[in-house]
Amino acid sequence: MIKVPATPEGIPAIQRLIADGVSVNVTLLFAVDAYEAVHEAYLSGLETRLERGETLDGIASVASFFISRIDASVSAAIADRLESEQNPERRERLTALNAKVAIANAQIAYARFLETLASDRWKRLAKAGAAPQRVLWASTGTKDPALPKTLYVDELIGRHTVNTLPDATLETFRSEGRVRDALGTDPAALEARAQPVLTELAALGIDLTRITDELLIRGCELFTDAFDGLLHSVEMKRQLLLGPALSRMSCQLGKAETDVAAAAESWQANGSSHALWRRDASLFSGADENRWMGWLDLPTAPADVAFGRHSLREAVLDHPAEIAVVIGMGGSSLWPDVLARAFPDRTESSADGKRSRRLYVLDSTVPEAFQPQIDQLDLNRCLFFVSSKSGSTIEPNALFERIYADLCAQSGAEAAGRHFVAITDPGSDLEARARELGFLGIALGRPDVGGRFSALSPFGMLPAESIGLDPEEMQARARLMAAACRPFVPPEHNPGVGLGLALGTLVQQGRDKLTLTASPDVAAFTDWIEQLVAESTGKRGMGLVPIAGESLAEPTDYAPDRIFVDLAIDGDESRSASLDALAAAGHPVIRIAMAERLDLVQEVYRWEVATAVIGSLLELNPFDQPDVESAKVASRELLAGASSGLAVPKPTLEVDDQRWVVAPALGALSGADAPRILSALIRSIQSDDTFAINAFLADTREIRERLESLRLRVRDLAHVATTLDFGPRYLHSTGQLQKGGPNRWVGLHLWQSAGARGPNRTEIPRIGGDFETLAEAQAVGDFCVLAERDRRLIGIDLGRDVHAALARLDAWFAAAMEAE
Repeated sequence: MIKVPATPEGIPAIQRLIADGVSVNVTLLFAVDAYEAVHEAYLSGLETRLERGETLDGIASVASFFISRIDASVSAAIADRLESEQNPERRERLTALNAKVAIANAQIAYARFLETLASDRWKRLAKAGAAPQRVLWASTGTKDPALPKTLYVDELIGRHTVNTLPDATLETFRSEGRVRDALGTDPAALEARAQPVLTELAALGIDLTRITDELLIRGCELFTDAFDGLLHSVEMKRQLLLGPALSRMSCQLGKAETDVAAAAESWQANGSSHALWRRDASLFSGADENRWMGWLDLPTAPADVAFGRHSLREAVLDHPAEIAVVIGMGGSSLWPDVLARAFPDRTESSADGKRSRRLYVLDSTVPEAFQPQIDQLDLNRCLFFVSSKSGSTIEPNALFERIYADLCAQSGAEAAGRHFVAITDPGSDLEARARELGFLGIALGRPDVGGRFSALSPFGMLPAESIGLDPEEMQARARLMAAACRPFVPPEHNPGVGLGLALGTLVQQGRDKLTLTASPDVAAFTDWIEQLVAESTGKRGMGLVPIAGESLAEPTDYAPDRIFVDLAIDGDESRSASLDALAAAGHPVIRIAMAERLDLVQEVYRWEVATAVIGSLLELNPFDQPDVESAKVASRELLAGASSGLAVPKPTLEVDDQRWVVAPALGALSGADAPRILSALIRSIQSDDTFAINAFLADTREIRERLESLRLRVRDLAHVATTLDFGPRYLHSTGQLQKGGPNRWVGLHLWQSAGARGPNRTEIPRIGGDFETLAEAQAVGDFCVLAERDRRLIGIDLGRDVHAALARLDAWFAAAMEAE
């Protein structure tokens, strides 16, 4: 028999199982009304089978009533009452109820059973071959040595009953038991004997319903714990057999070891893993978190949900395009960008004969960034994925309209549409636009999966399949990790929960700078982690600051606000010595080892679970992004008056074709030259700050190397964390953290004005305006919001010659640092 608890959720399951011909042991029965619901479910299940013309033969069920636990709880309640009860008569009445309530409660239940057996309804079922659902007495050994050892056996012998006697009770019954039909066949007489006991209990102020409800809850907890233990044993053997196929994590947490262990113990004791998988919003901020947790199911989701419809997938694979291009932003494009950089070698046909293409990502409104990418593409040989959950994000929409217009000019509107696939949520504007223009197809995401949690959905899987990666294999690898993160796996063996508890506890202790390093082949994944962690935790004045792309230095170069996490492909020991030194110096070091590049899909799931756990520890909603919209609003306001030029803030300094705007938080610096302004910026840096460079520029090798050099000099001088992010991508990742997280941001905000780019403009078809103005509006709008929130920033319009301006800025910075 399958064992099903007599909970409200269990009742319909019992009915369905019986209707399907499955025998059921209904367990954890304490209350009479629960028994009545169970018996009704049994009868209804049989009637369903009968109505379907199916046999009732061979179907059995028992309703397991727990006896001694009721008396134990009633006895405790009586003892509590006796401590305060002074009336001798009431004390005597209370004492007289000891060891009587459980039997009386069971007798009432059996009376209901007898009433059913006498009904026409049952006679019809019995005639068709049904067997009665026998009443089973469980927990029938007495705990009180003053009571007869066979009390619960002697008084509950009846027809169609089962008594599960403990061994010792059975032995005693053989010699001392009273063999008789104790319950009889008259339900009215039985109820007349039992009801006075229950009436007296209520009259003395003891609530039997409360007692039975608590017993049911505790019984379910015990059953859950036992079953979790069984599943955990299986999981540990599974992990052992998997060996290196499951990514491994090791932690050196230094002084935080004890606190992390305590957090794990508390998490387990509170059943928080179960609450996570139940999508319980109270685990977080109690908002709408339950509406955004569909990502938990993606490793086991059907192919049409996780990858896209079969017909669309076939159309994508059969398309003659030689290059796949994702047009997106933030969570819609970062995972494809990881794949593009982690698997750059998939340019020929794959071994299984599937088409394999090179993958590119377009996610910038800066003309110098996207135009060279477009210029090197033969648009007629490309398949474009336009990815946007909302379907209204300005960056992908603007880029799409530009490319679509160019393709229409080359090939005509009908042919152009067949080069595009939309990946969006149901009902979005993008879905409507795709249908209007005759796209090759539309893949619909799940509305309960947020953008940064969408890597294992069509947003990540359809582009992956288009370049020859096997989505079924990727999903299978994700399932390896998802199974290890299931709620029955305790934190010490749960990869996602364990990582989340470690990081969340360290954040609470002030170590809120997450320094990420990785093997070269998977280094791009740190950008994905950056967005996930920053946008999920950076709100309500809190947050974990991810530091990606910062090379490791000596332990003494770091303040005690760092956490180091390294992701390594097996065999890569290039950072081991540095990590060992950091751990020896007391810095927390977490190492994750993967067998190969494709195991990144496991890390997607691990980090999603970990991020949710961090959100729980910080009591915030890890699935919203409340401050991202503020920069969008500021940009739209600037664009609204762009016909006469953007209303940019008044510059503090104009020098060498550059316009510098100093945020108020740095103080009054009017009249100061560039080195003095930079000196003020450097002097403002505190030990727990993050020095940020936000660059609305093309992410070229020359520009990145110059800015990387600058950030590392600041790190080595001030011993603070540093970040370098390119806009507008960072608006959808660290942008939330910079605005909603702790006010410990200091740095540079760099852009190039539309006017400095010259008279020629890159128009945005259909939407209107131009990319030069859009990029400037996004940069200036974000700077204004950050300045309003007291972030210590210098905004710089670099003028016509970006490279010369950066070289001059570098020299000024060197002079300012020398002076400091």
